Amino acid sequence: MDSRLSKQIQCSVCLGDFVDPVSLLCDHTFCRQCIGNHSQSSRGLRLCPECRRPYTMWDLRSNRVLRNMVDAVREHLSEQQSLRDRGASAAGTDRTTTGPVLESEMLLCPEHDERLKLFCETDQQLVCLICRDGDNHQGHKFKPVDEAAGPKKYTLALTTHSRISGVKLTPVEFIRFINCSFLLFEVKSTLSKYMNQQFPDRNVISDCHDPYLRVSSDGRSVTRTAKKGLFYRQRDYRPLARTHKTFQSGQHYWEVDVGEKRDWSVGVDEGCISNTNKDIRLQLKHSQGYCVKENGTESDKELSVKPRRIGLYLDCDRRQVCFYNADDMTLLHSSVYASSTPYSLSLSPGVYLQDRNADPLTVCWN
Repeated sequence: MDSRLSKQIQCSVCLGDFVDPVSLLCDHTFCRQCIGNHSQSSRGLRLCPECRRPYTMWDLRSNRVLRNMVDAVREHLSEQQSLRDRGASAAGTDRTTTGPVLESEMLLCPEHDERLKLFCETDQQLVCLICRDGDNHQGHKFKPVDEAAGPKKYTLALTTHSRISGVKLTPVEFIRFINCSFLLFEVKSTLSKYMNQQFPDRNVISDCHDPYLRVSSDGRSVTRTAKKGLFYRQRDYRPLARTHKTFQSGQHYWEVDVGEKRDWSVGVDEGCISNTNKDIRLQLKHSQGYCVKENGTESDKELSVKPRRIGLYLDCDRRQVCFYNADDMTLLHSSVYASSTPYSLSLSPGVYLQDRNADPLTVCWN
């Protein structure tokens, strides 16, 4: 049963557990590094390692459900192995009389420096002969250590066996859960393809015609290019891409996959509507760390974890902007604004960093 569970979380390229799994449009999933290495080694057309369908790096989508499942399965298998080890240890002590007894004979009383040869049934502790005759144990019942250990070893073995028997049923439920999760992922992928076919105007990011940015064909990803401009502008230049639409009423929510990028920015601004530099954004700067920028003013932001996906909530009616760690919906920052002008989602893939920050920013949910 454990082997069946392990195969469900196994990458077909490296044959190890998934690490940062990503899925292609054909719904096959691989470790991000594995498919990246495969893409670099491919000459010309990139083909899926399993079905040989062509793909591009724009097609990669983080599989958050599978990543959480991998962690859950690992924890489950680890707990099972731990219970088995305890059961084997308890069973072994039933077949021998030397293990724990010898250990107890080697233990010394911290008060009298004598061997702990007796077990006080009243206080449920090991004692030496001097402790037995002392005032603290007057009227107590005692047994030799080996005699007292027998029933307790038997009780421990029964308890451990009972726990292991109870766990034996859970892998079947785990397999069902995993199969259902994969089915839901397939349904989501199918619906996403259908929506993109039926509503091609769902593209999020507009083609900003900035030579330092490249927007994907589906309008959901933006990448920093390696183009070198006048005076090497790309070193500190953080170009922005914005949504087609502006928002002035209602509530709106986006999730942006930032992955392992070293430099990025996610937020809202007034775009080209005004020159007042009104914006609210959460940023990661490679040389500074996390910071919040509000209307041109930056302030450092301490985060306890490194988020891989940012949730951005815009409440136009309350004029409030909230940033979340989308993996567990922990609130990272909240701001209010006074302007009544419409806002746009604005993204920056950050500075180029000599190809060390080349991954795209991808809008995963809108």
